[in-house]
Amino acid sequence: MQKNENTKHFQYKNDIHDTNTTQYSTCTPQVNELKEFNQPGKDTFDEGLFYSCLTTPGKGFGVSSTDKDAWYYNMHHTKRGKAIIFNHEHFQVKNKNLDSRTGTQMDCLNLEASLNNLGFSVTPYENLTLEELNEKIDHWIEKDYTKHDCFLMVVLSHGEQGIIYAKDRGYKPEDILWGRFTGDKCVTLAGKPKLFFIQACQGDRLDSGVQLRT
Repeated sequence: MQKNENTKHFQYKNDIHDTNTTQYSTCTPQVNELKEFNQPGKDTFDEGLFYSCLTTPGKGFGVSSTDKDAWYYNMHHTKRGKAIIFNHEHFQVKNKNLDSRTGTQMDCLNLEASLNNLGFSVTPYENLTLEELNEKIDHWIEKDYTKHDCFLMVVLSHGEQGIIYAKDRGYKPEDILWGRFTGDKCVTLAGKPKLFFIQACQGDRLDSGVQLRT
């Protein structure tokens, strides 16, 4: 077993592991259950690929399909990835006069088509309240992404400094969105790209644009 003291990062190669370790013994008993993450013929892994066990004290661990020292992600799973789109056109926020976002439906359709062409399985949602948005995210956190290369989320909405708006109220994206897809919370996405694209204002200054000459 190899240990990196700085990152608390463990690696198990093949079926060999150190059972004498006590400091992080919570990882050891579960190694045999992780064999499914490296089954030749199911997904494209090198036979000698390391299992990466990323520990977060008190929260558990995720298993990476990519070695921690690799130069690039393993993008040879059987599925490209899952894509979620939260498209907000109409708003009912208390004490806020937020206009409808004209044109966002076309943006959403174009995004969905482009992501489908890239091999993603796409699920769009429209005009969700914050409670509904939270419920959808909880649903997708519980999914198994073992056979997926990556995860992608797009949010199209109004916003202001540090805030994005659902239909009925604002929220901090780091708490509601990407903070809930970390490897200790969504273990089958550990060591995989998690991409978040946000189309939302983050201030009140306008871009006056530039005249172009052709």
